[in-house]
Amino acid sequence: MAKYIRQIRFRSPVAILAAGLFLILLTAGCGGGADGDPVLPPGDDGGDTGGGGDGGGGDPVLPDCPDGAFLEFSPVACEAVEMITALGNVAPPAHVFPTDHLYLYLKQDPVTHESVAADLVSPGDLVVVSAEATEYQGRDYYDYALYMKPCQDVNIVLGHIGGLDEALFGARGDFSDWTREEAYFTGVDSVFTWSRNMFVEVTSGQVLGWVGGPGRGGALDFGLYDLTRPAAVMAGSLWTDQYYLYAQCPFEYYSPGAERDALHALVGTGEGSSPPVEYCGYLHNDVPGALQGCWFLAGTTEIYPEFRHVAFTPDEYNLGQAVLSIGDAVATVPSRDYVVVFDTEGMNDPFDSVTPDGTIHAYHPLGAGMESYILVQLVDADTLWIEGIAAYTPQDQWAFTAAKTVFFR
Repeated sequence: MAKYIRQIRFRSPVAILAAGLFLILLTAGCGGGADGDPVLPPGDDGGDTGGGGDGGGGDPVLPDCPDGAFLEFSPVACEAVEMITALGNVAPPAHVFPTDHLYLYLKQDPVTHESVAADLVSPGDLVVVSAEATEYQGRDYYDYALYMKPCQDVNIVLGHIGGLDEALFGARGDFSDWTREEAYFTGVDSVFTWSRNMFVEVTSGQVLGWVGGPGRGGALDFGLYDLTRPAAVMAGSLWTDQYYLYAQCPFEYYSPGAERDALHALVGTGEGSSPPVEYCGYLHNDVPGALQGCWFLAGTTEIYPEFRHVAFTPDEYNLGQAVLSIGDAVATVPSRDYVVVFDTEGMNDPFDSVTPDGTIHAYHPLGAGMESYILVQLVDADTLWIEGIAAYTPQDQWAFTAAKTVFFR
């Protein structure tokens, strides 16, 4: 999953150009089909065409987005899905910020514990405007992503696809008419990434390829970004014109009924949580002037990659808890997600109540034992200090040292 995260989370949240947004389209219905970090998306002028269904002498302009639902099928049949991870999940260091897409986790073979392969289908009547491929050298392994649009201003991405339908997208591993974007070394593999602009019209429930199977990851990324809705209000200038601001729950784009109900029923819930009916998670929760939200390492100029940053966010499952999502830049606090239960006695204060009033606040996460307190202080509305100290340090000894890490927004 790491490479797709790098491409979509690290690369795709680039400036939103009205002509060129693609995002993750959540499939409409869980029937699974009638029968199965940055690359810029192509502009709505069609870009270069190729593959089945290209626009010939010029691709048509996509229509304005209609009112109401326009998705029908789950991209993977619901009976093949074990659970869906909600919007807002954190998994530092790769996903420090709450994630702007869903994860559809496939069921596993009870003997091999490998994911069971399933068809990938189009969730609605869509146009595939771009594809990306990650090629792992020397081991015949490929990972694909599709960027799709049902209309002018709704954008869809499906990621971690095992293989694409060759009649639509060309032979597996043949990148002769793709553009090579970058090459890098993961520490284990040499990797090439490729992109291809296209204009391929697909129908609701049409098989696009396959996901999962032996030797592959067991999750499909599924997200939707809607430019017809107001952008989320996020603290900090770095968020200007980012895809992230337009992320929506794909379930909202399905008509009420069995398919939408089945998708909601698959959303995982944490132990002891009590999410509302038709829960899909939540994403945009910055509180300007308070601790709650996303913060960037001082000196950085880009949001992505996220691993240097931190976030203070509600727990997307256990609604009575909250999470400190810490990347790898805080030398005194190991990178991970730290769960806290809010208190009001100077320890574990609600994130939205921590303001630039000169107070040092401490958090003692669940399960932290004697490890540490995490000290935070808002020096001003846009400057945050963080440092780990020994647990159970008396409050009158809470103080920052030269080891503190500075963040901004």
